[in-house]
Amino acid sequence: MVNLHIAAYDNEHIQALIGLDIDGDSTEVWGPFSINEDVTIQEKLLCTLQQIYPQISNFYFFINELNTRQLAFLEQINANKTGEHLLLGVSKDSFENVVAITSRYYKTSDYEQFKKIHS
Repeated sequence: MVNLHIAAYDNEHIQALIGLDIDGDSTEVWGPFSINEDVTIQEKLLCTLQQIYPQISNFYFFINELNTRQLAFLEQINANKTGEHLLLGVSKDSFENVVAITSRYYKTSDYEQFKKIHS
């Protein structure tokens, strides 16, 4: 699995950003995000990524239904709507206090458990 982000700059200011979570021939797309209404820069970023990663045949976007700018972008690139997703929420009251926090470096033996949780 590969995670990456690319951005388009105007001098020192980010104009647009896109991220990918690549898994084989498919990827979850983060964004694209843009400060402009015009989606041309976003389209160029996506085209660049398609050239760099020609093995990716499926791009999955998760866009909020109120995000009209990104919905317009998806329409412009002829994306197919394949479904809607339910967002689950949790309140702070349902959590228990953490007494101790421990961590360790990721090990190769963790891969299968991580994959199972992610799937």
